Amino acid sequence: MIIELPNKNIFQNLSIEEYLMDNFDPPILILWKSSPCVVLGKNQNPWIECNLKLMKEENITLARRISGGGAVYHDKGNLNYSLIHDNRTYDRSKVYEMIISALRDLDVLTEKNSKNNLLYNGKKFSGTAFAYRKNKVLHHGTLLLNSNINNLNKYLNSDKLNITTKAVKSNTVDVINLNLPTEFVIKSLKNQYEVLFNKNRIRKINFDKEKVKKYYNIRSSDDWIYGKTPKFHLIHKNEEIEISKKNYPNLKKEIFNKLINLEKMFS
Repeated sequence: MIIELPNKNIFQNLSIEEYLMDNFDPPILILWKSSPCVVLGKNQNPWIECNLKLMKEENITLARRISGGGAVYHDKGNLNYSLIHDNRTYDRSKVYEMIISALRDLDVLTEKNSKNNLLYNGKKFSGTAFAYRKNKVLHHGTLLLNSNINNLNKYLNSDKLNITTKAVKSNTVDVINLNLPTEFVIKSLKNQYEVLFNKNRIRKINFDKEKVKKYYNIRSSDDWIYGKTPKFHLIHKNEEIEISKKNYPNLKKEIFNKLINLEKMFS
């Protein structure tokens, strides 16, 4: 089925995506947008990936998704697609074909590189991430249509703290907007989904609000967004300081002043 989500709340959309993955039979295509926010991959460190100080000043939401990969910036000029598929028959190249063919129908020629990014004129307009659960796979990604690239660059630019960690780090690349109307892209994606996956059921479904709320409460919590940060060390005044729940009682106030929102990691 094909589902368009009207809500722009990142936590609501990530919760519905996960709820659909756990409770409905694939394949499912979800199309959605979010208000301005930064979304971390499951195994990333926010103090490395984004400018938390600026985000706090400008009221930009931070979220963490269930899939791997790097940090991304969302706003209303970015269209997100999520495809949930049976992992036993899933072929990721078919999903990329859906995107590339949909854009080709709009006279925009794009290509995939070796890192699961989609490129237009040699620059990235789409990143991809994956999550696996039981016999299902979630393949989702961004499509930069008319996003604010200046905001993307400033929010995904950290304070360059001296941190050592095994957390996944994002790759810095040049990005580009496709400058296409959202409604044209959505229509073309739907058409290609129906062709490639032989599905033409566009449905409105009744979400179980209580189930969705349970996902929402977890994914919007500080324990998930900050608390799931892999253990790391901050080099401060030539001293290597372990930042972890185990070492929390030993952390001095100046460390909390240096790492914006660090208290949320221990809430």
